[in-house]
Amino acid sequence: MGNRAKGFYLIAMFALILLTALCIQQKFYLKIDLTTVYVCYLLIGFSNLFVTSKGLTWDKIVGWSFVAYSAGIPLYSLTDGGLEAFLGTKMYYNEVYDAVTVCESVFYCALFLASFYFAYYLFLPDSPKKPKREAAPAPDPEGIGYDYFYSKHFIHFWLLGSLGLYLLGMYKIDYLSAVSIGYDLDNSGYVFLFTAVYAVDIGILILLRMTRFDKRYLALSGMIHLPLFPLGIRQLTLTFILELWLLHKFTNPQRTVKGRELLLGGMFLLLFGFIGMVRGGGDSSVNVLSLFKAPLEFYFYETTFNYISFLKCLDLFKEHTVSFLYGKTLIDPLFEQIPSLILPNKEDFQFFERFVVQYESIENLKPVGTAHLLTELYVNGGAVSVILFAFLLGFTAKALQGKLQNTLARNGMVGQIIFAAVIPFVMIQLNRGGLSVLLKLSFQFAVLPMWIVILFRLRLKPQFVMLKDKLIRFRPEH
Repeated sequence: MGNRAKGFYLIAMFALILLTALCIQQKFYLKIDLTTVYVCYLLIGFSNLFVTSKGLTWDKIVGWSFVAYSAGIPLYSLTDGGLEAFLGTKMYYNEVYDAVTVCESVFYCALFLASFYFAYYLFLPDSPKKPKREAAPAPDPEGIGYDYFYSKHFIHFWLLGSLGLYLLGMYKIDYLSAVSIGYDLDNSGYVFLFTAVYAVDIGILILLRMTRFDKRYLALSGMIHLPLFPLGIRQLTLTFILELWLLHKFTNPQRTVKGRELLLGGMFLLLFGFIGMVRGGGDSSVNVLSLFKAPLEFYFYETTFNYISFLKCLDLFKEHTVSFLYGKTLIDPLFEQIPSLILPNKEDFQFFERFVVQYESIENLKPVGTAHLLTELYVNGGAVSVILFAFLLGFTAKALQGKLQNTLARNGMVGQIIFAAVIPFVMIQLNRGGLSVLLKLSFQFAVLPMWIVILFRLRLKPQFVMLKDKLIRFRPEH
């Protein structure tokens, strides 16, 4: 991106921040058509195409995933429920929300995106030179102080322990019973199960990268994920597929996508939708149209379910005198990490959950417990909270972009594994929970893989390596 283009883009985003904030303050959503606002919002979401570099960049990862998770409800309104009726998602948006409330929510989405892009590009280096890509290192490089033999054994033991946790989770949820009644997140067994699946996936990603994608480990992953399908759990498998694709793309950036890979991806989408259709008691007869509608139904239901909570909070704050929380929920995830044995009253620090309980009698805030990101930002401080957090997210994404570029330029195995593991969770989970969920997931799905990779690359002290060589070289013969 040239310096002049960057300057114009920054001015445009700053003007949009001021203009959108003014529109919200002056209640322009009462006067402006929803279609106009929605089209402008989509243009903002994809505007980084004109200034960003090609390929996978963090402004696209955050910006486009945010747009994707905010697209459903306005489309329901613009089609007057026709899209909902066609897909059969049964969100019943029109029982509570009118076009005015939806239009107001789109203004907040535009405010978030404009603030994020402005912060991201503000500190992006001017006209960065693209680093030359180095040749990919061998799976077991010489002379760098790592012993991959023992590291590989560590990952195998890691997988063994994860499989034990996996079986414990299956036992605690009573798998056969869960298949018939569906999964219940109040059951602690699902915590063990989800954690175990993610731990297995990280181990398999490491082994795949180290062994140049040995298919045996893919078979092991399939054995882990297939039992989840009858439970109706598809997000974990979808995430692992994205992780695997990213890791392969990072390792082979020049390789183009083949037709059979696109066909395989389409078949997976149809399979995911079909599973959801069967689990949800869909059409009694499966035909071609329902099979193709099922993935769209899965997408729109997943993306609009949490967004509804934001609309409910907009109505709540407009119709009643409700005070903001002013950032109190930022400490929620800190106390949630403390075991109940140490802090038995940690529920007293769950300010967002207490907010939900306090006002649920006035406005049915379900499913605020798994709210869209904007919901909790709005509850904490309205437009000011939305702008501040978007700025923070923009700075963070800019820092990650520099790390990603260096990783791809050096063909760094560790960096490729970490980014392949983290990016899909950012894309999928960014709008599936409030600040508490997002911060917890940042630890679980970013810090945890880093520790696993650090343990995987066991560094041997040079003197022990030399001692080992001498013992082998000068061992007396008998």
